[in-house]
Amino acid sequence: MIPLDLQLLIFAVMTLTGIFIGVWYDFNRAARESLRWRGPLGDLLDVVLWAGAAFLVLSALLLSNWGEFRFYVLVGLGLGVWVYRAWAGPVVLPWWRSFFQLLRRAAGALGRLSAPIRGMRDRLPRLPGLPRLPRLPRLPALPPLFRALKPKK
Repeated sequence: MIPLDLQLLIFAVMTLTGIFIGVWYDFNRAARESLRWRGPLGDLLDVVLWAGAAFLVLSALLLSNWGEFRFYVLVGLGLGVWVYRAWAGPVVLPWWRSFFQLLRRAAGALGRLSAPIRGMRDRLPRLPGLPRLPRLPRLPALPPLFRALKPKK
């Protein structure tokens, strides 16, 4: 029989694990919504989320409870996710969305800042006796991962 104080400690660890999984889920959700990751990339992000969550739960079980799965472990996980979704989720999810919108705007600003550099070759004065600078090749099309970061015109 496991002592009560150890059971309470295991319950607290699993509750914190549930809260962390809730935070991670909202991070994933905000990333998919804000960066518009759909299709295979969104599916891959979901697989990473749930594989990581399973690894986290199993690690917490092994470290706190020697891998024994008891009913209060499941209750602790569920309580942690519920506490996060009920109380902290409405505050944290908008923060994550703002964070990813800021990332999108920063990527768009970098793209706009680099635009004048691309046409600089034709604007430079030509000095006599010096060879003309070669044209820089155009960059290839953006891979699907970065298309969401490209600013809209």
